[in-house]
Amino acid sequence: MKTIGIIAEFNPFHNGHAYLIKKAKEFTEADRVIVIMSGNFVQRGCPAIINKYDRTLHALENVTVFLNYPLYFLLLVLKLSLKRVYIFSII
Repeated sequence: MKTIGIIAEFNPFHNGHAYLIKKAKEFTEADRVIVIMSGNFVQRGCPAIINKYDRTLHALENVTVFLNYPLYFLLLVLKLSLKRVYIFSII
């Protein structure tokens, strides 16, 4: 069994996100999808347009496991980016 992981905001979740998940599953032949999503504040520190519960409900139709991106890590990333330290994620 293969699993893919996606770090996302889904602010708001739309058909493009569903397409991305579908194509990622097809390309990797994955059986499961784990999404780590930012909470009520997105990765750039702004408040989300739609609360995290509604965004989660919309995305769950396409995802196996859904985790919330803790606010602490969001603030850490913002602090590092202000110091011009960049973090890259490779999936």
